[in-house]
Amino acid sequence: MKLPKTIFFFEFLAAGDLAIVTMINNISATHTPVSLLTQDDSHVSFCNADNLPSNCDRNSICHCNHLVELKLCKNYEFFLTDSGTPGGAVSHPIHLHGVGFQVIDMGTLEQYRNGQTGFGNSTKLPVVKDTVNLPSGGFVRLRFKSCNPGYWFFHCHFEYHMHVGMRAIIKVGNKTDMVPPPPNFPNCDNFFAPVYESCSDQI
Repeated sequence: MKLPKTIFFFEFLAAGDLAIVTMINNISATHTPVSLLTQDDSHVSFCNADNLPSNCDRNSICHCNHLVELKLCKNYEFFLTDSGTPGGAVSHPIHLHGVGFQVIDMGTLEQYRNGQTGFGNSTKLPVVKDTVNLPSGGFVRLRFKSCNPGYWFFHCHFEYHMHVGMRAIIKVGNKTDMVPPPPNFPNCDNFFAPVYESCSDQI
């Protein structure tokens, strides 16, 4: 029996030989100004492939806070593709925090189009992972149940690729589903230790 599920499509791209800009679905993610899990984020603007800022379009690189919202405890499938050359030198190790996902299928896009992938018709239980290698010019299908509420990082594990945009935030559930921060938990901009002019100021 096939599980009911919602499918999200993610295209990973490193632009240029030096990969000065990397992106998912033409979005090169920026950093949010506050901690989403512990602070109010109602003033923060977010984007995704279906909700781009007015200064962006699907044919250009967009710089914004990339967020994908999932409902709590639903079955989801992520279909990841890489825009590189098939068999190229760079494959992206893609990591999703907060869940263990099943690798349903993977291979080249040509294999997928021809129905010749190695795992598509497998009757064996899919392996559960939190990181998977996305082949250059290839694809990976992931499946999981979103029962861990929170804001979870989804990114390439090449640190440089992650920092120059190949990342997104996966929001599972609503704020009310998430564990609240402890009392007096520090907010952004107020966690610095006090600066004393002399040792006597500390007494």
